[in-house]
Amino acid sequence: MIIFHVDDLKSSHVDATVNTDFEKWLQRKYGEHGKVKAHRGKLHDYLGMNFDYSEKGKVHIDMKSYVEDMINEFPIEMNKTSRASTPAAENLFDEGDGEKLNDSRREVFHKIVAKGLFVSKRASPNIHTMIATLCTRVKSPNESD
Repeated sequence: MIIFHVDDLKSSHVDATVNTDFEKWLQRKYGEHGKVKAHRGKLHDYLGMNFDYSEKGKVHIDMKSYVEDMINEFPIEMNKTSRASTPAAENLFDEGDGEKLNDSRREVFHKIVAKGLFVSKRASPNIHTMIATLCTRVKSPNESD
């Protein structure tokens, strides 16, 4: 199995020699642009997703560290102890109020929403409605957003 994403790929095969031969082929074909880097083992980080093959016959996938990084780079301190029954507030579809965000804060907002969209498509479909709504607001977000 081979998964491509721009210039990253993930390959796997039940026979390790197939992966070795594929790595050698990649090195011959593309090595002139830089050394092809391979990672083997039970744990892999690929495009922000952690793949854990430690349990025979199963793979566990999470994006916990990716989401933690999103929270840590967010410029407003988050209350990490509060729990919500849903990722969306009751007023999600309200236009909201408050000052429009300045250019630098708008860029941060846009970046976090884009990362949230990536997470919603890969690991947390439960946040998709909220993220889709925020996607409609990246052009002109306000403090409520």
